[in-house]
Amino acid sequence: MNRVGRVLGWAQQFGSRIGAYKNIGWLVTLLVGAGVVAARYADGMGEFLLAGVSALLVTAVLLPVTLISYRRQSGPPYRWIAAEYVYRFDPADLRKQTQLIKVKIRARRHNVCCFENSYFWSGTGESAVRVVSNGHRYVGEAPADDSKRRYWVHLDTPLSRGEEAEIHLEQDLFDDRRSLRPILAKKVSEPLDVLVLRAVFPRAAAPAQVSARQTTYSGQWREVQRDEPKWQGDGAEMQISYAPLKPKVGRRYELKWDPWDIYTKSDIAP
Repeated sequence: MNRVGRVLGWAQQFGSRIGAYKNIGWLVTLLVGAGVVAARYADGMGEFLLAGVSALLVTAVLLPVTLISYRRQSGPPYRWIAAEYVYRFDPADLRKQTQLIKVKIRARRHNVCCFENSYFWSGTGESAVRVVSNGHRYVGEAPADDSKRRYWVHLDTPLSRGEEAEIHLEQDLFDDRRSLRPILAKKVSEPLDVLVLRAVFPRAAAPAQVSARQTTYSGQWREVQRDEPKWQGDGAEMQISYAPLKPKVGRRYELKWDPWDIYTKSDIAP
């Protein structure tokens, strides 16, 4: 399954690059053709100069188009519009956890058929990923850099440029060694309009304090801004959410509840 995922992602990138090179090839051919025509029909110095100026004008117009076409075709196939992460702890056993991930993307070119994402989990044990949105299929996952796991989702109906899709995933997690760090974090690696982080605790295990903060990396993650999380409760649960305004590329957004001593103690009865 992992090989299939890597091949799927590679094929999508390779196909996009072929499209980019094809567009560039047509534009270069047009430029050369314009120059040949101008040179052929030039008669005398004045007409030769006019042909040269015409060729330069054509180049000045078409070169930016060439560069824009290349960047559009060789860049990321889609743009993230919104992302929501909901992390929930089971009231009977805090080691049993689930994460619901919702990501909305918008295609930047035609024939977008694969969504790629990664995650890092500090717990020790099972961390299965499932696709729960219709028309989308889980392909597989593989180790990535920095102790992350990378996974792929196939879109049964490829997206055309400008079309959007919302991928829903669920992770079933079991931290058998209780090594989970008390933090829910998301690094913004590319432009993103909306980001929501939400942690859901059994009321009896809800932490006394939760901080919402923005961090940047310079050898280690360093806090640059602190925000106020939103608290909600319905009797059985406590929910803490963080929705930063205008998420910035390069920053990591965090919900952090430390200390949380109850996690290392005996399980909570339902």
